[in-house]
Amino acid sequence: MNIFKKITAGIVAGAMSVGMASTTVSANSTNYLRGDIDGDGTVALTDLAYLANFLSGNKGSADNHMSQRLDVDMSGIIDILDQNMLSQIILGSITPNTIYYESTNNGIPAQNTLYYQKFDAQTGGQIGSAYPLSPVSTIPNYAPKGIIGTDDRYIDYSNSGVVRITSSIGQGSGFIVDDNLILTAAHVVYGATNVSYTLFNANGTPKATYSAASYHVPSNYISGSDVDYDYALIVVNQDLSDYRVINLGVSRDKLKNNITSSVYLNYASKLGIYVTGYVSNTGYTGIGNLANNYLTNTLVQYNTDTVPGESGSPVYVKTSSGDMIAIGVHRGVGVANSYNQGKRIDTDVIHFIYNNPNI
Repeated sequence: MNIFKKITAGIVAGAMSVGMASTTVSANSTNYLRGDIDGDGTVALTDLAYLANFLSGNKGSADNHMSQRLDVDMSGIIDILDQNMLSQIILGSITPNTIYYESTNNGIPAQNTLYYQKFDAQTGGQIGSAYPLSPVSTIPNYAPKGIIGTDDRYIDYSNSGVVRITSSIGQGSGFIVDDNLILTAAHVVYGATNVSYTLFNANGTPKATYSAASYHVPSNYISGSDVDYDYALIVVNQDLSDYRVINLGVSRDKLKNNITSSVYLNYASKLGIYVTGYVSNTGYTGIGNLANNYLTNTLVQYNTDTVPGESGSPVYVKTSSGDMIAIGVHRGVGVANSYNQGKRIDTDVIHFIYNNPNI
Protein backbone atom coordinates (compact mmCIF):
# COMPACT_ATOMS: atom_id res chain seq x y z
CA MET A 1 0.00 0.00 0.00
CA ASN A 2 1.25 3.47 -0.88
CA ILE A 3 2.81 5.20 2.13
CA PHE A 4 0.95 8.43 1.38
CA LYS A 5 -2.35 6.58 1.37
CA LYS A 6 -1.50 5.07 4.76
CA ILE A 7 -0.66 8.44 6.28
CA THR A 8 -3.59 10.23 4.72
CA ALA A 9 -6.04 7.61 5.90
CA GLY A 10 -4.88 8.12 9.49
CA ILE A 11 -4.98 11.89 9.24
CA VAL A 12 -8.46 11.91 7.73
CA ALA A 13 -9.77 9.56 10.40
CA GLY A 14 -8.27 11.69 13.16
CA ALA A 15 -9.59 14.92 11.73
CA MET A 16 -13.08 13.54 11.36
CA SER A 17 -13.08 12.41 14.97
CA VAL A 18 -12.21 15.81 16.45
CA GLY A 19 -13.52 18.29 13.90
CA MET A 20 -11.80 20.65 11.49
CA ALA A 21 -10.27 24.12 11.67
CA SER A 22 -12.96 26.73 11.26
CA THR A 23 -10.75 29.70 10.34
CA THR A 24 -11.68 31.22 7.01
CA VAL A 25 -10.47 34.08 4.82
CA SER A 26 -11.80 35.52 1.61
CA ALA A 27 -10.13 34.42 -1.61
CA ASN A 28 -7.47 36.96 -2.58
CA SER A 29 -5.01 37.37 -5.46
CA THR A 30 -2.24 38.56 -3.13
CA ASN A 31 -2.58 36.29 -0.09
CA TYR A 32 -4.20 33.14 1.22
CA LEU A 33 -4.76 31.23 4.45
CA ARG A 34 -1.99 28.75 5.22
CA GLY A 35 -3.28 25.27 4.38
CA ASP A 36 -6.03 26.53 2.05
CA ILE A 37 -4.83 24.62 -0.99
CA ASP A 38 -8.01 24.67 -3.03
CA GLY A 39 -8.44 28.42 -2.54
CA ASP A 40 -11.95 28.34 -1.13
CA GLY A 41 -11.04 30.39 1.95
CA THR A 42 -11.16 27.50 4.43
CA VAL A 43 -8.78 24.79 5.63
CA ALA A 44 -10.50 21.42 5.53
CA LEU A 45 -10.17 17.76 4.57
CA THR A 46 -10.54 18.68 0.89
CA ASP A 47 -7.21 20.51 1.13
CA LEU A 48 -5.59 17.44 2.65
CA ALA A 49 -6.99 15.38 -0.22
CA TYR A 50 -5.45 17.78 -2.77
CA LEU A 51 -2.04 17.53 -1.13
CA ALA A 52 -2.24 13.75 -0.77
CA ASN A 53 -3.22 13.43 -4.43
CA PHE A 54 -0.25 15.56 -5.45
CA LEU A 55 2.24 13.57 -3.37
CA SER A 56 0.87 10.23 -4.55
CA GLY A 57 1.19 11.22 -8.22
CA ASN A 58 -2.54 11.47 -8.89
CA LYS A 59 -2.43 15.23 -9.46
CA GLY A 60 0.18 17.52 -10.96
CA SER A 61 0.61 21.25 -10.82
CA ALA A 62 2.65 23.88 -12.65
CA ASP A 63 0.79 26.93 -11.41
CA ASN A 64 2.95 29.27 -9.31
CA HIS A 65 0.28 30.14 -6.76
CA MET A 66 -0.86 26.54 -6.40
CA SER A 67 2.66 25.23 -5.87
CA GLN A 68 3.14 27.76 -3.08
CA ARG A 69 -0.11 26.77 -1.39
CA LEU A 70 0.94 23.10 -1.53
CA ASP A 71 4.14 24.07 0.31
CA VAL A 72 2.31 24.49 3.62
CA ASP A 73 5.42 24.97 5.77
CA MET A 74 6.97 27.31 3.16
CA SER A 75 10.24 25.36 3.17
CA GLY A 76 10.61 25.35 -0.61
CA ILE A 77 9.88 21.61 -0.83
CA ILE A 78 6.46 19.99 -1.10
CA ASP A 79 6.64 16.82 0.98
CA ILE A 80 5.26 14.76 3.84
CA LEU A 81 6.11 17.52 6.31
CA ASP A 82 3.52 19.69 4.59
CA GLN A 83 1.00 16.90 5.08
CA ASN A 84 1.87 16.76 8.76
CA MET A 85 1.49 20.51 9.25
CA LEU A 86 -1.77 20.58 7.32
CA SER A 87 -3.17 17.77 9.45
CA GLN A 88 -2.29 19.75 12.58
CA ILE A 89 -4.10 22.78 11.20
CA ILE A 90 -7.15 20.64 10.48
CA LEU A 91 -6.98 19.07 13.93
CA GLY A 92 -6.87 22.55 15.46
CA SER A 93 -3.44 22.35 17.10
CA ILE A 94 -1.99 24.96 14.73
CA THR A 95 -3.79 28.21 13.92
CA PRO A 96 -3.31 29.07 10.24
CA ASN A 97 -1.96 32.51 9.40
CA THR A 98 -2.23 34.63 6.28
CA ILE A 99 0.54 34.03 3.72
CA TYR A 100 1.40 36.43 0.90
CA TYR A 101 2.25 35.11 -2.53
CA GLU A 102 5.91 35.40 -3.47
CA SER A 103 6.62 37.33 -6.65
CA THR A 104 9.31 35.05 -8.11
CA ASN A 105 10.64 31.49 -8.10
CA ASN A 106 7.45 29.84 -6.93
CA GLY A 107 6.86 27.29 -9.67
CA ILE A 108 7.67 23.68 -10.36
CA PRO A 109 8.30 22.14 -13.80
CA ALA A 110 5.27 21.11 -15.84
CA GLN A 111 4.64 17.43 -16.50
CA ASN A 112 5.26 15.81 -19.89
CA THR A 113 4.11 12.66 -21.64
CA LEU A 114 6.99 10.25 -21.07
CA TYR A 115 7.56 6.65 -22.17
CA TYR A 116 9.11 3.94 -20.01
CA GLN A 117 10.43 0.47 -20.79
CA LYS A 118 10.17 -2.55 -18.52
CA PHE A 119 13.01 -5.12 -18.36
CA ASP A 120 13.49 -8.49 -16.67
CA ALA A 121 16.04 -7.72 -13.95
CA GLN A 122 17.78 -11.08 -14.28
CA THR A 123 17.96 -11.63 -18.05
CA GLY A 124 17.89 -8.01 -19.17
CA GLY A 125 15.21 -8.92 -21.68
CA GLN A 126 12.61 -6.37 -22.68
CA ILE A 127 9.12 -7.02 -21.33
CA GLY A 128 6.45 -5.75 -23.68
CA SER A 129 6.50 -2.44 -25.50
CA ALA A 130 7.33 0.96 -24.11
CA TYR A 131 4.38 2.36 -22.19
CA PRO A 132 3.37 6.02 -21.84
CA LEU A 133 2.50 7.99 -18.75
CA SER A 134 0.61 11.09 -19.76
CA PRO A 135 0.43 14.18 -17.53
CA VAL A 136 -2.18 13.82 -14.82
CA SER A 137 -4.73 16.53 -14.33
CA THR A 138 -3.60 19.63 -12.50
CA ILE A 139 -5.03 20.90 -9.29
CA PRO A 140 -7.29 23.61 -10.62
CA ASN A 141 -6.52 27.11 -11.18
CA TYR A 142 26.82 6.64 -16.60
CA ALA A 143 29.25 9.58 -15.45
CA PRO A 144 32.14 10.25 -13.04
CA LYS A 145 31.46 11.41 -9.52
CA GLY A 146 33.42 14.16 -7.89
CA ILE A 147 35.00 15.26 -4.65
CA ILE A 148 34.41 19.00 -4.46
CA GLY A 149 37.48 20.35 -2.65
CA THR A 150 38.43 18.06 0.24
CA ASP A 151 36.59 14.80 0.83
CA ASP A 152 34.03 15.51 3.53
CA ARG A 153 32.21 12.18 3.39
CA TYR A 154 31.93 9.97 6.46
CA ILE A 155 31.17 6.27 6.88
CA ASP A 156 27.50 5.81 7.67
CA TYR A 157 25.32 2.71 8.00
CA SER A 158 22.46 4.37 9.83
CA ASN A 159 20.19 4.81 6.82
CA SER A 160 18.32 1.54 6.37
CA GLY A 161 16.45 2.93 3.37
CA VAL A 162 19.57 3.03 1.18
CA VAL A 163 20.66 -0.16 -0.61
CA ARG A 164 23.60 -1.32 -2.71
CA ILE A 165 22.69 -2.42 -6.24
CA THR A 166 24.83 -4.89 -8.19
CA SER A 167 24.43 -6.30 -11.69
CA SER A 168 26.31 -7.45 -14.77
CA ILE A 169 27.37 -3.85 -15.49
CA GLY A 170 28.67 -2.91 -12.06
CA GLN A 171 27.53 -1.40 -8.80
CA GLY A 172 25.40 1.53 -7.77
CA SER A 173 23.08 2.61 -5.01
CA GLY A 174 19.36 3.13 -4.61
CA PHE A 175 16.77 3.96 -2.00
CA ILE A 176 13.47 2.43 -0.96
CA VAL A 177 10.45 4.53 -1.93
CA ASP A 178 7.57 2.11 -1.34
CA ASP A 179 6.86 -1.38 -0.04
CA ASN A 180 8.50 -3.13 -3.01
CA LEU A 181 10.06 -0.27 -5.01
CA ILE A 182 13.63 1.07 -5.15
CA LEU A 183 14.48 4.32 -6.93
CA THR A 184 17.90 4.59 -8.58
CA ALA A 185 19.65 6.13 -11.59
CA ALA A 186 18.87 4.70 -15.02
CA HIS A 187 22.55 4.17 -15.85
CA VAL A 188 22.84 1.86 -12.83
CA VAL A 189 20.48 -0.72 -14.32
CA TYR A 190 19.79 -0.03 -18.00
CA GLY A 191 21.22 -2.86 -20.12
CA ALA A 192 22.00 -4.94 -17.05
CA THR A 193 21.28 -8.55 -16.18
CA ASN A 194 21.31 -10.28 -12.79
CA VAL A 195 20.24 -7.14 -10.93
CA SER A 196 20.24 -7.58 -7.15
CA TYR A 197 20.14 -5.35 -4.10
CA THR A 198 21.68 -5.63 -0.63
CA LEU A 199 20.26 -4.44 2.68
CA PHE A 200 22.71 -3.60 5.49
CA ASN A 201 22.66 -3.87 9.26
CA ALA A 202 23.40 -0.87 11.45
CA ASN A 203 26.92 -2.21 12.13
CA GLY A 204 27.75 -2.22 8.43
CA THR A 205 27.46 -5.94 7.78
CA PRO A 206 25.29 -7.07 4.85
CA LYS A 207 21.91 -8.22 6.08
CA ALA A 208 20.60 -9.89 2.95
CA THR A 209 20.93 -9.81 -0.82
CA TYR A 210 17.95 -10.42 -3.10
CA SER A 211 17.39 -10.66 -6.83
CA ALA A 212 15.21 -7.95 -8.33
CA ALA A 213 12.11 -8.78 -10.35
CA SER A 214 12.10 -6.01 -12.97
CA TYR A 215 13.19 -2.45 -13.63
CA HIS A 216 11.59 0.45 -15.47
CA VAL A 217 13.57 3.07 -17.40
CA PRO A 218 12.37 6.22 -19.23
CA SER A 219 12.37 5.76 -23.01
CA ASN A 220 13.99 9.19 -23.35
CA TYR A 221 16.99 7.86 -21.44
CA ILE A 222 17.15 4.72 -23.59
CA SER A 223 17.15 6.77 -26.79
CA GLY A 224 19.96 9.08 -25.75
CA SER A 225 21.24 8.47 -22.18
CA ASP A 226 19.83 11.89 -21.41
CA VAL A 227 20.88 13.26 -18.01
CA ASP A 228 17.42 14.77 -17.66
CA TYR A 229 15.88 11.29 -17.56
CA ASP A 230 18.53 9.39 -15.60
CA TYR A 231 16.22 7.70 -13.13
CA ALA A 232 14.77 4.19 -12.88
CA LEU A 233 12.53 2.12 -10.68
CA ILE A 234 13.44 -1.37 -9.50
CA VAL A 235 10.57 -3.68 -8.57
CA VAL A 236 11.28 -6.43 -6.02
CA ASN A 237 9.28 -9.29 -4.55
CA GLN A 238 10.22 -8.59 -0.93
CA ASP A 239 8.31 -6.36 1.48
CA LEU A 240 10.61 -3.41 2.24
CA SER A 241 8.15 -1.40 4.29
CA ASP A 242 10.19 -1.87 7.50
CA TYR A 243 13.29 -0.37 5.88
CA ARG A 244 11.89 2.70 4.22
CA VAL A 245 12.95 5.88 6.03
CA ILE A 246 13.19 8.42 3.20
CA ASN A 247 10.21 10.29 1.80
CA LEU A 248 10.07 12.14 -1.50
CA GLY A 249 9.65 15.88 -1.91
CA VAL A 250 9.08 18.10 -4.94
CA SER A 251 11.24 21.19 -4.53
CA ARG A 252 9.90 24.53 -5.68
CA ASP A 253 12.03 26.99 -7.59
CA LYS A 254 12.08 28.97 -4.37
CA LEU A 255 14.87 26.65 -3.26
CA LYS A 256 17.23 28.52 -5.60
CA ASN A 257 17.20 31.44 -3.19
CA ASN A 258 16.47 29.52 0.00
CA ILE A 259 20.00 29.25 1.36
CA THR A 260 18.70 28.84 4.91
CA SER A 261 15.56 27.22 6.22
CA SER A 262 13.57 27.19 9.42
CA VAL A 263 12.41 23.65 8.57
CA TYR A 264 15.54 21.87 7.33
CA LEU A 265 19.03 21.64 8.81
CA ASN A 266 21.71 24.04 7.64
CA TYR A 267 25.33 23.23 6.86
CA ALA A 268 27.79 26.11 7.24
CA SER A 269 24.86 28.56 7.35
CA LYS A 270 23.22 27.22 4.19
CA LEU A 271 20.61 24.57 3.47
CA GLY A 272 22.28 21.16 3.91
CA ILE A 273 22.19 18.72 0.97
CA TYR A 274 23.02 15.10 1.87
CA VAL A 275 23.93 12.13 -0.36
CA THR A 276 24.11 8.62 1.11
CA GLY A 277 25.29 5.64 -0.93
CA TYR A 278 27.49 2.54 -1.02
CA VAL A 279 30.98 1.94 -2.37
CA SER A 280 31.43 -1.83 -2.27
CA ASN A 281 30.18 -2.74 1.22
CA THR A 282 30.95 0.63 2.79
CA GLY A 283 28.22 3.17 3.28
CA TYR A 284 29.12 6.86 3.00
CA THR A 285 27.25 10.08 3.64
CA GLY A 286 28.37 13.41 2.25
CA ILE A 287 26.94 16.78 3.18
CA GLY A 288 27.17 20.03 1.26
CA ASN A 289 24.96 22.76 -0.17
CA LEU A 290 23.10 23.69 -3.29
CA ALA A 291 25.65 24.72 -5.92
CA ASN A 292 26.03 26.52 -9.23
CA ASN A 293 22.57 27.21 -10.67
CA TYR A 294 20.99 25.14 -7.88
CA LEU A 295 17.98 23.90 -9.85
CA THR A 296 17.11 23.54 -13.48
CA ASN A 297 13.76 22.21 -14.62
CA THR A 298 15.18 18.68 -14.47
CA LEU A 299 18.32 18.75 -12.30
CA VAL A 300 19.41 19.60 -8.77
CA GLN A 301 23.06 20.62 -8.34
CA TYR A 302 25.18 20.51 -5.17
CA ASN A 303 28.76 20.55 -3.90
CA THR A 304 28.23 17.44 -1.75
CA ASP A 305 31.09 14.95 -2.19
CA THR A 306 30.43 11.63 -3.95
CA VAL A 307 32.49 8.89 -5.63
CA PRO A 308 31.74 6.09 -8.15
CA GLY A 309 29.29 3.59 -6.70
CA GLU A 310 26.99 6.25 -5.29
CA SER A 311 24.99 6.71 -8.49
CA GLY A 312 21.30 6.33 -7.68
CA SER A 313 21.72 7.53 -4.10
CA PRO A 314 19.11 9.82 -2.58
CA VAL A 315 19.87 13.54 -2.65
CA TYR A 316 18.08 14.71 0.45
CA VAL A 317 17.54 17.31 3.13
CA LYS A 318 17.12 16.59 6.83
CA THR A 319 15.15 18.08 9.71
CA SER A 320 16.22 18.44 13.33
CA SER A 321 13.85 15.58 14.21
CA GLY A 322 15.57 13.27 11.72
CA ASP A 323 13.09 13.34 8.83
CA MET A 324 14.80 12.80 5.49
CA ILE A 325 13.22 14.18 2.33
CA ALA A 326 14.72 13.21 -1.04
CA ILE A 327 14.61 15.97 -3.65
CA GLY A 328 16.81 14.24 -6.23
CA VAL A 329 18.45 11.03 -7.49
CA HIS A 330 22.24 11.30 -7.65
CA ARG A 331 23.84 10.97 -11.10
CA GLY A 332 27.40 12.29 -11.08
CA VAL A 333 29.66 15.24 -11.60
CA GLY A 334 28.50 18.33 -13.48
CA VAL A 335 30.15 20.77 -15.87
CA ALA A 336 33.90 21.26 -15.32
CA ASN A 337 33.75 18.91 -12.32
CA SER A 338 32.79 21.90 -10.16
CA TYR A 339 29.64 20.38 -8.69
CA ASN A 340 27.66 17.15 -8.54
CA GLN A 341 24.18 16.75 -9.88
CA GLY A 342 21.16 14.50 -9.88
CA LYS A 343 17.76 14.15 -11.42
CA ARG A 344 15.37 16.59 -9.73
CA ILE A 345 12.37 14.81 -8.29
CA ASP A 346 9.40 16.39 -10.02
CA THR A 347 5.79 15.45 -10.55
CA ASP A 348 6.76 13.17 -13.46
CA VAL A 349 8.88 11.09 -11.06
CA ILE A 350 6.15 11.04 -8.41
CA HIS A 351 3.64 9.99 -11.07
CA PHE A 352 6.03 7.27 -12.32
CA ILE A 353 6.38 5.76 -8.85
CA TYR A 354 3.06 6.16 -7.10
CA ASN A 355 0.51 6.36 -9.90
CA ASN A 356 1.83 3.80 -12.36
CA PRO A 357 -0.52 0.96 -13.34
CA ASN A 358 2.36 -0.83 -15.10
CA ILE A 359 4.33 -1.61 -11.95
